[in-house]
Amino acid sequence: MNKPATLHIDVDFYDETHRHLLSAYPNADLIRACVKHGVDIPIEEFYTHYLFHRKPAGNDGHVTYESLARETYKAKAWLDDQLSLDGTIALAPERAELPKDITERTGEAVGLSVVNRILRLTEADWERIPQGKQKTFDYGHNIASDGVHIVQVETKGTCVVDPGAKSPTVSTAKGSIEEKKSDIDSIQATGQYPYPASVRIGTITAIPKSPGAKVRCWLLDPEPDPVNSPPGKLRLVSRMGFLRRWLSFISPQSPVAIALSNRVAALIAINDPASLSRVRLLDGTGRTIEPRTVNSRGQERLSFFASKSVVVDGPTGGVVAQATEDKFVFVGVMEELVEQALEQDFDTIVRYRKESGVVRKEVECVFSNSRFARLDLPAELERRVERSRQYAAFRLRGDLYYSQTGLVFGVLGLPSESS
Repeated sequence: MNKPATLHIDVDFYDETHRHLLSAYPNADLIRACVKHGVDIPIEEFYTHYLFHRKPAGNDGHVTYESLARETYKAKAWLDDQLSLDGTIALAPERAELPKDITERTGEAVGLSVVNRILRLTEADWERIPQGKQKTFDYGHNIASDGVHIVQVETKGTCVVDPGAKSPTVSTAKGSIEEKKSDIDSIQATGQYPYPASVRIGTITAIPKSPGAKVRCWLLDPEPDPVNSPPGKLRLVSRMGFLRRWLSFISPQSPVAIALSNRVAALIAINDPASLSRVRLLDGTGRTIEPRTVNSRGQERLSFFASKSVVVDGPTGGVVAQATEDKFVFVGVMEELVEQALEQDFDTIVRYRKESGVVRKEVECVFSNSRFARLDLPAELERRVERSRQYAAFRLRGDLYYSQTGLVFGVLGLPSESS
């Protein structure tokens, strides 16, 4: 795997008041190190937060393979066109202003990535808090936890001439975070606030308009609320929820996905989740689901990926969908995640962290005949299709991004472009 490209982020306390407040955090040493040296974020982590947290995968009838592919491709192409991602983050030289949506999503991706380093979390620990009538922070939903604290984050983004100065838009973002905290306090006083947290952090990402400047993440401490929920349990539920969402997206009717959904519900309901650690998942007949392997064109594959798209020379499987006439998107997971789901070793699940990177790979794209019939393929690709009674397959190449959570995604081009 190629050495991962990184984006350097300068980090600073918003002011002396927030420096004092954040210095009282149990992880104050990590915060000070981030402020002193800045942080280097693998570009795979940035893309994962940017592309998948706004609308996560799920078997809820609203996210299909095709819609996720279109949204992922469109968001990445739009992002790469508007921003310079060369060692840091800045407005692309030919752009005068940054669209609001990209500004907001970049603020989210940077803010979450910085907090990951402060609290030793990963992309798998975050879930967007449902946005309803009540004011809430952006991320957490009572399950983003470092094992000790229940964490919530409010993220803001703005595009400025000088990221090191508190421009009016940075000050406005700070006021917005504090106003939201004040609104939450008022709701909390009535006993009606459903999302308490033991740690709340505010981040403001200042994106430079000049490529010569470095993006800066300002840190704020909106005071948290005392809570009695067990953070260790919530972190486990968060990681298990991550596995459930992605495995259910890849194969919603599989015994693994169904059993995993039931296990997550059980973990939420019981007081002692540790009692289920290493209790393997069962299928509908009460039998243990084994990680069987099948032979796919001379390679051993987990049976979970038997009818799915797979990386030809790597232990990764998932789904491919057409995003445009000449672009396809692969979204999948490493086989390790399926094995973790089956084995249910909670320590392994909570501690899992993979080296991230980007590598050019060939993917065997597998479609059911019904999905294949909806594709719009050029003649040169049609000639490469291999057909069976139930499936059609062809191979495409592209750069795949391997996240530290085991999530893998990338854009695949037509043979003439990618050979």
